[in-house]
Amino acid sequence: MEDRRKKVLVVDSDDKLLTALERLLEEESIEATTTWSAEEALRLLCSNEFDVLLMGDELPELSCEQLLREAQRSGVRSAVLVMQSTTPRVPSIASYFISLGATGTVRRWNLTETLERVKILPTLNGRRAASVG
Repeated sequence: MEDRRKKVLVVDSDDKLLTALERLLEEESIEATTTWSAEEALRLLCSNEFDVLLMGDELPELSCEQLLREAQRSGVRSAVLVMQSTTPRVPSIASYFISLGATGTVRRWNLTETLERVKILPTLNGRRAASVG
């Protein structure tokens, strides 16, 4: 059985960051869907399977905490990486997001770190995504 491409949903209020991450992920053969809307992200998560939810820590409409709770309540199984806007990453904030169900945190705008973390997370079927390209 052939593995499928890894699927990532990226939600952030910064259009430039969304564009940069979409381009970077697609260059690595990772399927990227982007939105600035937390409510749209929740709809997408409930109607599609994503391996990873990559989300900013400051979102319009719903807070990061609300999105994490609603995703859990809806049975979403995606790994979640929160892009933390504080630099350097603050351990107590990272621990807080993990306590809410996030898999981990990355520094916002550190695209290299973000890509590496996304690549090492398994797909929902427990396998590594196919490396295409």
